[in-house]
This record gives sequence, structure tokens and C-alpha cells, in this order.
Amino acid sequence: MNDPCRATLFDLNTDHIARVDYVEMDGLFYLINFKGVGGAYPKQVFILLDGSDTPFLISLFELHGEDGAPEGSELVGRRIVPDCHENVRRDVRVPVVMDIKVSSPAFPKAKQAQMRNLSSSGLMFVSDEVYEKDAVLSLTIPITEPPIQLAAVVKNKIPIRSGMVQNTIGYGCMFAIIDQKTESKIRQFVFQQELLRRRNASYD
Repeated sequence: MNDPCRATLFDLNTDHIARVDYVEMDGLFYLINFKGVGGAYPKQVFILLDGSDTPFLISLFELHGEDGAPEGSELVGRRIVPDCHENVRRDVRVPVVMDIKVSSPAFPKAKQAQMRNLSSSGLMFVSDEVYEKDAVLSLTIPITEPPIQLAAVVKNKIPIRSGMVQNTIGYGCMFAIIDQKTESKIRQFVFQQELLRRRNASYD
């Protein structure tokens, strides 16, 4: 059996469950000495692997027992397509790393967050703040002067690694109301970013 590695488990609401050891065999993740939560095993978990520079090295797994598992392991995880990540994107999103401001009725004072991608219908940002799924947020996005201000709905949440800080949360948002002029500005910015990305990729 391979030497165990370390990972962190989160539930579907991105709440921390436990630090665990695991071994990977034939595409399956065997959790070693994981006793569940209060004696109960979650059916689905996010698994964030240690020791990687990739900020999005996380997947949703379905847990179940399995005969013939390595000694000491009680659960095996199979990577699945997450139902909680329904594709709400109507347009292509491009990678854009940029500081934005986020506020909500629960947090009326704007907090800084980092946008990671953008389209004319939504974006993803990472933050240490906790926002609930379906929460309506006010976003200030400085891609124009003056910055664009939009309302957006949180559609999904994933725990991610952001730089040297672990266990921040990624929020996938869909713009709630957007006028044609603002949508055109974002679409133009996204188009320019995509052209730049492709041009840079052609030089690599």
C-alpha cells in the first residue's frame, strides 16, 4: 500500500469536518481511520488535498464502505459530478484576478474579496467571509471607471486554497439584474481578456 497522504474534508456547505489520511488506488480515495461525525458518515464531501500549488485541487466525493479496502480504511471516496454545482453560466468565463468589494444586508460594510473569473452573466470570487447559498450580494467590480456595481446571487460554494491561506471559500455568483449597457461593458472586457489569454498562450 502507498504511504498515506493528508487532506481536509468539508461538507456541502463548506464547513470543516476533519483532517484525514488517505491513500489513492485505481482512482479511488481510501480514508484511513476516519470515524465520521458523531459516529455518522457524510454521504458526500469535498476533499481538499495537501501539498499542492494548485488552488482548485478539490473535488466532490461520494463516500461508502467497500470490501477489500486497504487495512485501516473504512470508507472509499468516488469522485462524482457535483449536483450542487449546477451550471448556471450562460457565457464563457475568463480567468481574471482582481480585487472587488462585496457587501450584503448581513454585512452592509463592503468587504474586499478577490475575483477569480468573470463573464457577462456572473463571476467567481474568493473570500474569508461566510455568505450563504442564494444570498444576494452587492458587488463593486473595477473593470471600468467608475467601477461597475451589480447585485448577484450566490449559486454555489466550494472550499479552496488561496495563496498561502487554506480553507477560504470560493463563491460562484450569477448577476441578478443587469442592464444592456453594463452587460455590454463586461462582455467587451471579457472578450479583450480572452484575446489576451490566447495571444499569450500562443507565445508559450
